[in-house]
Amino acid sequence: AQLRDIHLPPPISWWPLAPGWWLVILVGTFSCIWFTKTLIQRYHSNLYRRQALKKLSRIILNSQESNSEKLVLIMELLKQAVGSAYQGSNFNSQNNKDFVLFLKKSCSKPCFTELSNDLEISLYSKKTNQRDNELLLNTLADDSKTWLKNHYPKSKLVRLGLC
Repeated sequence: AQLRDIHLPPPISWWPLAPGWWLVILVGTFSCIWFTKTLIQRYHSNLYRRQALKKLSRIILNSQESNSEKLVLIMELLKQAVGSAYQGSNFNSQNNKDFVLFLKKSCSKPCFTELSNDLEISLYSKKTNQRDNELLLNTLADDSKTWLKNHYPKSKLVRLGLC
């Protein structure tokens, strides 16, 4: 008769949080901020790639220009892209033969391997075979897309000793 019910403690409150939860919240917040900042920087640093790929597709699809003119425009586009990708370096001021060699070495995937040695003639001569120019144009366009999508960042060029 003198027994009483068990006295239960009050329910556990969700606030204030334990110190471990504060740590998880801080680490999570800083991780989200860092991740967002990294994504935005990457998006802005790859702007030249997106613009170059769009311009390349416009050059290829333009039916008003001859194949020789398209070849020249693609080489100009590649030199502009190299200037944007590797600012402060003068890779884009090299002659075409050395420039193509640099493009080969600075890409993670093989490109510009089937480019003929007659590139200079095709670029600057008025008396070239139209069929050869079309093959060269297709090869150069495909290799340019590959390079624009897969070239090394400047830090990797320094490690490879190309800078």
